[in-house]
Amino acid sequence: MKKSKSKRLKAVFAAAAASMMVTSMPAGAHIHSMPFQGQQFVNDNGDPGVIRIAGMRIDQRSCLSLDDFLADTSNHRRAPSYETLTELYNSSAFSRNLMRDAADQNVQVCDMGLPNNIAGVHIPHLNKVGLDFKRNTSTHLNMVYMAHEFAHYTQFLNGSDYFDPNRTMYENQRVLLAMETAAPVAELIAMFLAEENGDRRASSAFPHRSEESRWYRAFKLEYRSQIRAGVTHDDALNAAANKVWINTFDDQDKLDHYNNALLGFTLVNMHLLKPSVAANYSDPDLAAAVRGAGQLSDTVDFTNLDTMPSGEALFGRNDRMQRIFEAMEWYRQSKIYGADNEWVIWQQNNLRANGNRYVDADFDEALRDIRKGKRADRAIADSVSRQRNSFEASDISTFHTPNISVTYKF
Repeated sequence: MKKSKSKRLKAVFAAAAASMMVTSMPAGAHIHSMPFQGQQFVNDNGDPGVIRIAGMRIDQRSCLSLDDFLADTSNHRRAPSYETLTELYNSSAFSRNLMRDAADQNVQVCDMGLPNNIAGVHIPHLNKVGLDFKRNTSTHLNMVYMAHEFAHYTQFLNGSDYFDPNRTMYENQRVLLAMETAAPVAELIAMFLAEENGDRRASSAFPHRSEESRWYRAFKLEYRSQIRAGVTHDDALNAAANKVWINTFDDQDKLDHYNNALLGFTLVNMHLLKPSVAANYSDPDLAAAVRGAGQLSDTVDFTNLDTMPSGEALFGRNDRMQRIFEAMEWYRQSKIYGADNEWVIWQQNNLRANGNRYVDADFDEALRDIRKGKRADRAIADSVSRQRNSFEASDISTFHTPNISVTYKF
């Protein structure tokens, strides 16, 4: 696999700003959340050892350059992350590849004093991955987290990015979900290869009866089925990874979480939209971005646009989220073509006629609430004007479909 650094990498870091794993410890499951403003991730004035993230104070005890660690692992035995990084490095060539890709981007692994409900933090804006290594957390659980976050850096090197303001909501959705569902599969691959290489405790990283444990069993079953069918190790690994990757789209909580993140990304970064570029824009690199999400080594390649779920499947059972996306895309179109554009006016009224009340949201008010920490879908729903009675459905009949064609690719 040929890799080149994404030209938009710095812009991605600035827009994404950070992702954070939130869970009740020591549970193995983790969830990413993505605050949206780089300004939220600043060192506390007068104390370079403190970072404030979305209102939380995090004590940064120490950081280790991953590049320095790989240059001479024996020279960092006293580092809190030493055992986790050493075990991950020794577990497989796959994990070593992830670590080298992250090291190439100057990532630091930090020991941080985190609140009890925070498993770890990933701050691309500062190029830091942080865990609380003083907790009584298993090395294998820490390895899983590191494999997940390092996989994102390989994705960045492949040219995949979370967010492009000129893409439609639906194009960004496909790339974001491809990346965030591929990273948990990277965890499975890392632990599976560690187990194959003799680490009998690797599967303990996935708590019994957890969703991750179910995926891990499904991964191993599919791999063995492929091997019995006579395919090579690499092909069996990719087949198993692809099957589990597709199955992760059945996780409603994951879909809701990242769809919410994208709503926030879009609204907070609306000022980055370039109407001259975004008008009728269709990302020519969409398929490559989705494929790059799962191209995690020269032999690991398991994501592609053709097999990825699409359309309504990316919302699962959440019809409300789908309607909010429609309204947000309309709002985005109004910023491209102007609120008085015939197509924009027709589209707004068409959405109203089909019962989409979110098209009447006060998006400026929603943005203020999101900046204060409110979940994006809730902020948009809460901002819907209560004065909609002034709108009469009969008025819609005066609008006719303009001679404009706008097509979304799912």
